[in-house]
Amino acid sequence: MIDLESLEKEIKKTGNADKLKGLAATPEGQRVLKSLNIGALEKAVKNGDNAALQGVITDLLKTSDGQVLYKKITDALNIK
Repeated sequence: MIDLESLEKEIKKTGNADKLKGLAATPEGQRVLKSLNIGALEKAVKNGDNAALQGVITDLLKTSDGQVLYKKITDALNIK
């Protein structure tokens, strides 16, 4: 099961919380949030269903806004 509290603590500990919040406020971030299937996401997280969570993320990454946001996130977090 995904431990969101631990994930949140790790993001805050690394100092990346503000970066991620800033990216969520970008035009791409706002469009992604509006298009995101929140119900499916919440259900996947609640049930610890990694396959369903991966499906939600895969669908998101099929969009141009999702791809742009992904690039911005990986750049901001220095993920290669």
